[in-house]
Amino acid sequence: MGWDALQVEDQFLTAFSTEWKNTLTAYDCPQEQMNDGSRLRPLMTFWGYLAAIGETTPDFSYIAQVSVSIELLHKATVILDDWIDGDHARHGLPAFHVTYSPELTVILALHMVSDAILRFKNFLPAISSAANNYSRCAELMTQTIYSMSQGALMELKLGNNLFDLEEIKRIAHLETAEILGNAIQLGYYSGQGGDPEIIELFKSTGDRFGYLFQAMNDLEAFADTQALAVHKGHVNDDLSVSRKNIAVAMLYNIASKQDKQRIELRDPAELSLLIKKYNIKQFVRDETEGFYRSLHRTLRNFPSDALSPNWVNQFEMFIQKMKLLAYKKIGI
Repeated sequence: MGWDALQVEDQFLTAFSTEWKNTLTAYDCPQEQMNDGSRLRPLMTFWGYLAAIGETTPDFSYIAQVSVSIELLHKATVILDDWIDGDHARHGLPAFHVTYSPELTVILALHMVSDAILRFKNFLPAISSAANNYSRCAELMTQTIYSMSQGALMELKLGNNLFDLEEIKRIAHLETAEILGNAIQLGYYSGQGGDPEIIELFKSTGDRFGYLFQAMNDLEAFADTQALAVHKGHVNDDLSVSRKNIAVAMLYNIASKQDKQRIELRDPAELSLLIKKYNIKQFVRDETEGFYRSLHRTLRNFPSDALSPNWVNQFEMFIQKMKLLAYKKIGI
């Protein structure tokens, strides 16, 4: 039978919480909201690790330390994004730059990124067989940092390209999707996995799920403006500060010429009406369900000596759970 998904996830999250709190304590910048979040990226890392170890009992402390690195990258971008976008809060609590200062925010983010890479020397197995995987993990982390910063630079230079769907997709891939694909690979390497076919599967799965997750996240701005105001301290519709919004770019791509003109006005109320008119939520849901069906077929075609049936079954349950949580946020 092997391990049970709910049980091992709970044990992992407990171990991760301990490691994460210890890391934040070392920074001497306490802030409760830094403990909040979906933990999607650490969980993707954990599932990659489980795929590598098969039915072996997980080392929760070890993989929790690995997962802290990917969460450090994510949180570093979060505190910078809040400052750049002028958001006053996150999860209803004061944003980091509000509690401290923009200067400290920038320096701490840089420190977190450096810490994310250096941490590997402290916990990856110091054996010759792990040398290649250490190199792969370090390279993955470096590539993730490069991609996220490249995406951020592109977003800051968007200007009049706010409705260019292909450009927005590219930015979303760099800023959001790639970190999920890299997270699950990171976990797989950390468990001493090395099958090239599985690595490619994990990259494509993480990238695609990350893109759809971002699309659903961008729809939140039009799902419940009151909840958004509490979450961020004001209603941030992205477009008012010339930031990407995949949902709006999707809308613009299929809208009539007359409606395109209405979209270009960037009025949140108008955009909400048009998103309903063109049923963008259903479009994103259909794409997500298509991804899930495709993933199901792909996983079932993998031989059991590469991915255990137990892992396949329970990873699908995990993706389904994450999908439903995202649906709930946008009122589906």
